[in-house]
Amino acid sequence: MAKVDFPSSREIYGPLKGIVDFYYHKGQLCARRYPDHCKQPHTPGAIQNWDALRAKWHDFRFLSENDKNGYRTVAGGGHFTWVDMFSKIYMTGYHINKRRPPMVYNVTFEWAYGALRLCYTATEDCKALVYYERDWTGHKVVPWKWMFEMPSPPPPNCSQKLKIKYTFSQKVEVDLKATGDVVCSDLLVYRYGYGKWLMLAIKGGKNEGIIFRTGAWYLAN
Repeated sequence: MAKVDFPSSREIYGPLKGIVDFYYHKGQLCARRYPDHCKQPHTPGAIQNWDALRAKWHDFRFLSENDKNGYRTVAGGGHFTWVDMFSKIYMTGYHINKRRPPMVYNVTFEWAYGALRLCYTATEDCKALVYYERDWTGHKVVPWKWMFEMPSPPPPNCSQKLKIKYTFSQKVEVDLKATGDVVCSDLLVYRYGYGKWLMLAIKGGKNEGIIFRTGAWYLAN
């Protein structure tokens, strides 16, 4: 800070706009270097988050209305939106995979010649699991549940975290092929009960678990 003893003048101060900041302090005209808000270099974690967000919004546009409805079905019990659901799944898969995770869209299930037919579009070749749960009663009881869980160790504010637990009892593995178009595969899953809840999940590498999953759909028999 420097005191300014000569009278103020627009002709003098105008050319210095953006370089010198003139202001009054206790009635005294003062000057200082114009405030400079230099951003600190981003951390590797921040850069990865930005890359993940860009990839998510790029892949988001591929989702069909049926894909979105699958996420809506699962998200409803947890007070999330389907966008929240997709974002959480995608971002988790990105950080596990350290890059854009394999993704499926245009997913549909139907019965064909007594077996289950899966149709999809995949962004890359990968292994996946089709989770399913038979509905023996006709009440369409969902095979997942939302619950509040205290993280370990507990945070300073002792806030609980809303999590989802999937309770599918059956699964079958399928190899997904990335052709740039819709691919259909018939699975050895047969029509029993009133219908089935179905979900598709992509497997990661060794010890990585699931790195992407769809929403869920109910397919009546």
